[in-house]
Amino acid sequence: MKKSLLVLALATTLLSNAQIDKMEGSWVSESSSYVMTILTHDSSPVKIFNTSFLKNRVIEEDVISFDQKSVTTELYNEENGYRVSITYRLKDSNTMLCYYTGDLNKVVTAKKLSHFYID
Repeated sequence: MKKSLLVLALATTLLSNAQIDKMEGSWVSESSSYVMTILTHDSSPVKIFNTSFLKNRVIEEDVISFDQKSVTTELYNEENGYRVSITYRLKDSNTMLCYYTGDLNKVVTAKKLSHFYID
């Protein structure tokens, strides 16, 4: 019985941490020209940054906290003084909800960009 409980606990932890890994990749929304990129390592968010190819800019976010289902960051844009806290949560494997608070208070839906490889 103890072994069954241990296996169940480990499986739950691994499945929960897999949520953060599913956030890794590039995401876009209809409300921004920036592409948001999330990098992870060992089920932890390592870096989140936003790239605008139109403006030739990159804005990094600071990871403040994370758990099995969400990541919370702070973003400060020095160019215009814009400051927000953003909590990211997966809706499904290709859709993420972004909860903005601060200079912007709204929920933005982001879609994952498809990746392809060229040999």
